Amino acid sequence: MRTALRAVPPWTWATLGIVAWVVLNAVWWVAHRQGQSLNIDEAGYLASALNDSQSASRAGVTGWMRTVLWPSSFGPLVPAVTSVLVLAGVELTAAGAAVSLAFAGATLAGTWCVGRRVLPTRAAWLPVLLLATAPGFVALSRMFGFGVPGAALTTWALYALVRSRSHEALRWSLALGVLVGLMPMTRTMLVAFVPVVLGAGLLQSVVAPGRRVRRLVHWACSATTAVVVAGIWLLHSWRPVFDYLVGFGYGSHSTAYRNDAGGAGASRPVLVLRMLLQEWYLSHTVLILGGLLAGLVALVVGVRTARVRLTVRAAVASPAFVLLAVLVGGVAVLMSSQNGGSGFTLALLPAAAILAVKGWRTAGDVVRAASWARAGAVVAAAATCVVIFLGWYLGSGPLSVPRNVDLGTLGWAHVTDGQQFYAAGNFPPDRSLVTSEELADDWSRATDEVAARTLRADGSPRPAALGFRGVLLNVNTVALTLAQRLGYPNAMSQVDPVTATDVAGYHAWLTDGTAKDACVLLTSSGEVDEYAPYVDTPALETAARDLGFVRTGTVAVPDGRTVDVWERGTPSCAH
Repeated sequence: MRTALRAVPPWTWATLGIVAWVVLNAVWWVAHRQGQSLNIDEAGYLASALNDSQSASRAGVTGWMRTVLWPSSFGPLVPAVTSVLVLAGVELTAAGAAVSLAFAGATLAGTWCVGRRVLPTRAAWLPVLLLATAPGFVALSRMFGFGVPGAALTTWALYALVRSRSHEALRWSLALGVLVGLMPMTRTMLVAFVPVVLGAGLLQSVVAPGRRVRRLVHWACSATTAVVVAGIWLLHSWRPVFDYLVGFGYGSHSTAYRNDAGGAGASRPVLVLRMLLQEWYLSHTVLILGGLLAGLVALVVGVRTARVRLTVRAAVASPAFVLLAVLVGGVAVLMSSQNGGSGFTLALLPAAAILAVKGWRTAGDVVRAASWARAGAVVAAAATCVVIFLGWYLGSGPLSVPRNVDLGTLGWAHVTDGQQFYAAGNFPPDRSLVTSEELADDWSRATDEVAARTLRADGSPRPAALGFRGVLLNVNTVALTLAQRLGYPNAMSQVDPVTATDVAGYHAWLTDGTAKDACVLLTSSGEVDEYAPYVDTPALETAARDLGFVRTGTVAVPDGRTVDVWERGTPSCAH
């Protein structure tokens, strides 16, 4: 029996493990997320996927491609893939879940493949385990978004770069170009990681010995391919992408939406570390950063005992260098921006996990600890990962009790938490979360009623604007409901409390801004289940009255708030 098990190829065990992980999380999704409300990002991305599928139904492949490549500030790849499943008859939210879990499995598979190029086969499962049990990765795999797909494309781009052997192999260089070109089409913020990946390959091509001209030509082919592939979409979308990245990373929105978890006035390295703690939790952060530090110390010791130049050249030529260069470059990019969006560190997690395992192994070789001690450390680390995952999967019991540690400047770090990221996302305990199908049904009925108030008596749509930004009731959830009812999208806009802060600002939004054509305005007072920064509702309603809007009704929502419906009495809105 033991001989038969040893005869099974390692990739078979890896495949079975990854498939089991995907199935386990699919079961969790059916039990805990099916029928739940959607958060603002999920609703927006699913509305995009629905729009793609509806365009295909009306205008065929040409209409589908035109809609997919339409200028936008977010990548079109994930909604496009989801729309294919919808066209095949899969229910919309189920299609989104299937796509998310498929990309999660692809990320784990890519981590295994890259790990086998950097680590011995018997150790390649350790970074996969770290990734598969990291709370941020698990949570975002169960939600429809771009964080996990972006990590998948980045990981497979690293695999192609490693397989290119410093760009010796042309076919892998071309594969790298395709994957790098798809990265920004998967998640907009990955545009910033494109020069990091290509730069790592260029540096390795220059430093590695022999046939340098050949490698540089192959690198140029890779970079050109990346530009061509990304340009298919970015050629028409570069402006909204540029405005988004600059505005939220460095411009006016960066102050309002920056990651302040590390405390006021905290340095960017502290804020990035806080992002890691939020998405990886304390155990995984310690294991991964500890491994990276251990590897760095071992490298310094190795340099002291060998010829520096030969050691550095050998290190740069190794597959691990590519991962290290991308990790360092990616962290530098995150530190340069004020945008602390969800899952921004996820694309770096596979590389970090692989390097951490390599670091622990290298440090172990330097220390020459007893084999039983090293095996015990591996078992303890693996057990910790499994305990964290079980707490997330079960959602109840002692493993799911919230436990936090105060790290001072870094803030509170999660140790365990059974929150499981329901539809309201990672909101603090004093915010309401959707935890039952009954409450989700209440939100669905409220959204349906709000959406119905934007229609004319004959059922035709009117341009509408939302003057609030609720977690579960917002422009995206209303737009998705309307698209499902009408069979096509309706013109809608949502107030931006960063650019509109007083009566004059709201007046400009309703006359010259994105709401200038709105015939219906929806407002809602209060901060419960509302995203900060908050809208000044009295000022907005004053501006609405000044412009001829009249309150015509209200809709009660499950959190105790009400939505006020305003209609503009102009001739264009009367028809």
